Amino acid sequence: MKFWKENKVANEFDWPVDAVADAFMMRWHEHDLGNAPFPLERMLRSWLTATDGFNSTWEAEHGPDSFDELYEQVLERTRTESPCKACRPGTRVTKHTCGLSGLQDMMRLR
Repeated sequence: MKFWKENKVANEFDWPVDAVADAFMMRWHEHDLGNAPFPLERMLRSWLTATDGFNSTWEAEHGPDSFDELYEQVLERTRTESPCKACRPGTRVTKHTCGLSGLQDMMRLR
Protein backbone atom coordinates (compact mmCIF):
# COMPACT_ATOMS: atom_id res chain seq x y z
CA MET A 1 0.00 0.00 0.00
CA LYS A 2 1.50 3.34 -1.02
CA PHE A 3 1.68 6.13 1.58
CA TRP A 4 3.10 9.60 2.05
CA LYS A 5 4.33 10.37 5.57
CA GLU A 6 3.05 13.76 6.75
CA ASN A 7 1.41 14.12 3.31
CA LYS A 8 4.74 15.11 1.70
CA VAL A 9 5.69 13.91 -1.78
CA ALA A 10 9.31 13.35 -0.75
CA ASN A 11 8.17 11.00 2.03
CA GLU A 12 6.64 8.26 -0.13
CA PHE A 13 6.86 4.69 1.16
CA ASP A 14 5.18 1.32 0.67
CA TRP A 15 3.95 -0.93 3.47
CA PRO A 16 2.12 -4.23 3.09
CA VAL A 17 -1.58 -4.06 3.99
CA ASP A 18 -0.99 -6.81 6.58
CA ALA A 19 1.64 -4.72 8.39
CA VAL A 20 -0.59 -1.64 8.46
CA ALA A 21 -3.45 -3.76 9.80
CA ASP A 22 -1.09 -5.15 12.48
CA ALA A 23 -0.14 -1.62 13.53
CA PHE A 24 -3.78 -0.54 13.77
CA MET A 25 -4.75 -3.67 15.69
CA MET A 26 -1.99 -2.95 18.19
CA ARG A 27 -3.60 0.45 18.80
CA TRP A 28 -7.07 -1.16 18.83
CA HIS A 29 -6.10 -3.53 21.63
CA GLU A 30 -3.94 -1.08 23.60
CA HIS A 31 -6.72 1.50 23.82
CA ASP A 32 -9.70 -0.88 23.93
CA LEU A 33 -11.22 0.77 20.85
CA GLY A 34 -13.86 -1.92 20.57
CA ASN A 35 -15.81 0.10 23.14
CA ALA A 36 -15.29 3.46 21.41
CA PRO A 37 -18.45 5.28 20.26
CA PHE A 38 -17.13 5.83 16.71
CA PRO A 39 -17.48 3.72 13.55
CA LEU A 40 -14.48 1.52 12.75
CA GLU A 41 -13.90 3.17 9.37
CA ARG A 42 -13.68 6.62 10.98
CA MET A 43 -11.24 5.36 13.64
CA LEU A 44 -9.05 3.71 10.99
CA ARG A 45 -8.95 6.81 8.78
CA SER A 46 -8.25 9.00 11.79
CA TRP A 47 -5.41 6.76 12.98
CA LEU A 48 -3.86 6.66 9.50
CA THR A 49 -3.68 10.47 9.29
CA ALA A 50 -3.15 11.46 12.95
CA THR A 51 0.29 12.67 14.02
CA ASP A 52 0.18 10.27 16.97
CA GLY A 53 -0.91 7.43 14.65
CA PHE A 54 0.46 6.38 11.27
CA ASN A 55 0.74 10.06 10.21
CA SER A 56 0.32 9.39 6.50
CA THR A 57 -1.99 9.73 3.53
CA TRP A 58 -2.55 6.91 1.06
CA GLU A 59 -2.92 6.57 -2.68
CA ALA A 60 -5.82 4.22 -3.39
CA GLU A 61 -9.32 4.03 -1.94
CA HIS A 62 -10.40 0.98 -3.99
CA GLY A 63 -8.77 -2.07 -5.54
CA PRO A 64 -5.69 -4.02 -4.55
CA ASP A 65 -3.41 -2.42 -1.92
CA SER A 66 -6.12 0.11 -1.09
CA PHE A 67 -7.97 1.50 1.90
CA ASP A 68 -10.86 -0.86 1.12
CA GLU A 69 -8.57 -3.89 1.37
CA LEU A 70 -7.09 -2.57 4.62
CA TYR A 71 -10.53 -1.84 6.08
CA GLU A 72 -11.85 -5.31 5.21
CA GLN A 73 -8.85 -6.95 6.86
CA VAL A 74 -9.16 -4.79 9.99
CA LEU A 75 -12.92 -5.41 10.15
CA GLU A 76 -12.41 -9.17 10.03
CA ARG A 77 -9.68 -9.03 12.65
CA THR A 78 -11.79 -6.97 15.06
CA ARG A 79 -14.40 -9.74 14.87
CA THR A 80 -12.04 -12.69 15.32
CA GLU A 81 -8.88 -11.58 17.12
CA SER A 82 -8.45 -11.29 20.84
CA PRO A 83 -5.59 -9.29 22.34
CA CYS A 84 -2.59 -10.85 24.00
CA LYS A 85 -1.91 -9.78 27.59
CA ALA A 86 0.67 -7.16 26.50
CA CYS A 87 -1.93 -5.48 24.24
CA ARG A 88 -4.57 -5.16 26.95
CA PRO A 89 -4.95 -1.76 28.63
CA GLY A 90 -3.63 -1.50 32.18
CA THR A 91 -1.46 -4.62 32.12
CA ARG A 92 2.13 -4.84 33.28
CA VAL A 93 2.98 -7.60 30.80
CA THR A 94 5.33 -6.26 28.13
CA LYS A 95 6.12 -9.32 26.01
CA HIS A 96 3.69 -9.74 23.12
CA THR A 97 2.49 -13.23 22.27
CA CYS A 98 0.41 -11.98 19.35
CA GLY A 99 3.26 -11.36 16.91
CA LEU A 100 3.35 -7.59 17.43
CA SER A 101 6.57 -7.53 19.48
CA GLY A 102 8.68 -5.95 16.72
CA LEU A 103 5.96 -3.78 15.23
CA GLN A 104 6.70 -0.71 17.33
CA ASP A 105 10.29 -0.77 16.08
CA MET A 106 9.03 -1.07 12.49
CA MET A 107 6.80 1.98 13.02
CA ARG A 108 9.82 4.03 14.15
CA LEU A 109 11.86 2.95 11.10
CA ARG A 110 9.43 3.98 8.37
